[in-house]
Amino acid sequence: MLSYYINLDRRTDRREAMEKRFADLKINATRISAFTLDDITPELDAKYCAPHLFEPMLRVELACTSSHFRAMRAFLASDAPVAAIFEDDAILAPQLSALFEHIDAHGLPCDLLRLETFLDPKSQISVTPVGSLGGYTLHDMQHFTWGAAGYVLTRKAAERYLANHTLHHTIVDRVIWRDLPDTTNLTIRQLVPALVVQEDRLNPTLRVGSDLHGERAHAAQHIHTQKRSLAYELRRFWRYEVKVALPALIHRTLKLSHRTIVPFAGSGVAPKSNKA
Repeated sequence: MLSYYINLDRRTDRREAMEKRFADLKINATRISAFTLDDITPELDAKYCAPHLFEPMLRVELACTSSHFRAMRAFLASDAPVAAIFEDDAILAPQLSALFEHIDAHGLPCDLLRLETFLDPKSQISVTPVGSLGGYTLHDMQHFTWGAAGYVLTRKAAERYLANHTLHHTIVDRVIWRDLPDTTNLTIRQLVPALVVQEDRLNPTLRVGSDLHGERAHAAQHIHTQKRSLAYELRRFWRYEVKVALPALIHRTLKLSHRTIVPFAGSGVAPKSNKA
C-alpha cells in the first residue's frame, strides 16, 4: 500500500525511528517534510490564526494540518486508490503489514479508516461492529475522536477534504473524524483492535514539552481570562453540545454505542479469523 509519514526536517531522530519501524514491517513509506512555523506566511496567519476568528487555530495546529495536506496532495498525485498517512511518533503493531496486504487484495470498505487508538476511556464507538476487515472489527464513532497518527483514506476522501475550505480552519484530527463525515456522505470507521498508537499515549511524560502541548497550555490560560460574547457562547454551545454531545448521549442511552478504550494490538497477537 502507498504509505507516507510526516516528519520535521530537524527531527532526524524520529525519522530514523520511523524508517526502522517501517523496515521491520516491510512497509515502503515515503517521507513528507512537515510544514513548520516558518512556513506560515502573514496571509495564512491572518486567515486561520487571527484572534477575531470564532475559533482561531494555534500556529502549531495550522502547521500540523498543513503537513497532512501535503501528504494528501502527494497521494492524489499518484494513481493509487488508497494510501496510509502516519505521523512520526506512531508506534506500529506488527500486524499492520498483513492488514495492508489484505486491503491491497480486497479493497477498503470505507472512505477513511482510523488505525489509531488514543487509549482514551471516553472514546465512544458502536457497541455492535458495522463491518469487518481482515479479521478486525469496524465500528462507527460518536462524539469527538482525537489523533491523526495513522489512518488509511481513499482518493475521494482526500479530494473532498482538500476541496472543502470551510473545514481547513480546524485541526486535522477533529475534521477527519467529526466535521468531514458530518458534512459529506463519506464513511468513517474505527479499526478494533487498533494497530497504531502515539508514543506519548504509552508514555505521557513525552507529551510535556512538545510544541503542541506548550502552545495549547498557553492558549488555555488566555481563554480562561478572556470574556466572550453571548453570540460566541451560543455558537459554541450549538457546535459542541447540540451537534456532538447530544447525539452521542442519545446513542449511549439507546445502547447503540458506549465509551470504551479502543485496545492497541501491539502484543503481536493475531486477530480472530474472519473472511471479510
